[in-house]
Amino acid sequence: MLFYKNLEEFIEGQKKKLEKITSANIPEKGLILKVLAQNKDQTNKLSNYSVTSEVDSLDINYLGILNDRHSRPSRQRIREGSIYAKGNVIREHRHIFVVSLYDCKVLSNLLKVGVTPELLGANLVIEREDEKDFSISALPENTHLLITKENSKEFVKPPIATLKHYTLQQGCVITGRAIAEAYKSKDLIKRFIDISKENRGIVCSVEYPVEKPVTLKKEQVVFFKFPTGVTP
Repeated sequence: MLFYKNLEEFIEGQKKKLEKITSANIPEKGLILKVLAQNKDQTNKLSNYSVTSEVDSLDINYLGILNDRHSRPSRQRIREGSIYAKGNVIREHRHIFVVSLYDCKVLSNLLKVGVTPELLGANLVIEREDEKDFSISALPENTHLLITKENSKEFVKPPIATLKHYTLQQGCVITGRAIAEAYKSKDLIKRFIDISKENRGIVCSVEYPVEKPVTLKKEQVVFFKFPTGVTP
């Protein structure tokens, strides 16, 4: 998690996010277009660590994707050095990484190379049902993604799963290197980090299910719910 320097910077950042939301074409519900899992190829350490591949389905529970490197209750602090000491352990929220094809198109145009969900290390690609462009990177934080069965017209509780939008996924050296490796250009590492702060997709935690794993797959419908708070 990265942080604003102060309240003034936060206010300016939130104004920009609100402006982006109005033009992001966010729907009331979407569709899972693709599911992806971490590479099982052990011959290439970088690709195995960062790049994902399309699969038929993902099994998840409240700790994330089963057998994924992010499936865990806690982790070492990494980018939170401004508030935690080295060696401190914090709760894991980065369970599932979600992108839209529009996010990939924006990054591809900026980098002048093809940026795919696989190269980004995404786990889910979510699109509008009408196939129009939309930026899932602009989705408000804390939005709940309620995943339901195929062809659902209306939400009927309970969902198959609930993903909670934790925060934006920003550029990192690891993914930059994977893209640079794919196109044999080291310059892409820094360029990717510089241009991917607002268009790389979102990180979600799994709020539901808790007791038993469930399966995510293509064509499942996703209802977006925007929370206002909690009651006593």
